[in-house]
Amino acid sequence: MRLNFERNDQVLMLKILKDSERLVIFRLGKFLRTAGPGMVVLIPMIDRGHKFDLRPMKMQVEAHNQIIDVEFKIDDPLKRALTMIGEENENQNLKAIVTQYLDNYKQARGSVLRLQASSTFNQEILQEINENFSPKGISIIKFSSR
Repeated sequence: MRLNFERNDQVLMLKILKDSERLVIFRLGKFLRTAGPGMVVLIPMIDRGHKFDLRPMKMQVEAHNQIIDVEFKIDDPLKRALTMIGEENENQNLKAIVTQYLDNYKQARGSVLRLQASSTFNQEILQEINENFSPKGISIIKFSSR
């Protein structure tokens, strides 16, 4: 929700964030603070806010003729905001990184991607992937094949 109001030639913008949302606020291009949940006051044209949902999200990645569901969540909104600067579509970039990692994993191991009977990658692979995604503020919760 977004509200604008004027008072004595001052313009402010209010954003209301849900329990699972955080807003990373930059003032004139420099990090100011992370806010949320609740009501946040921004100064238009001075403050810029990037809103992130901290709930687990899913996306589909196609790798090696398999469709793999990747469940992930944003752990650190500030790291995510700083690493996505200049990205047009954050999920598209995330898909490309996951696909590249799975390709590299297959080449390094020289084997086809195999899912366990529980249809998830083993914890070792998940730990390796999370080490790569940790600087980006994201953690992968699980992989599953269709």
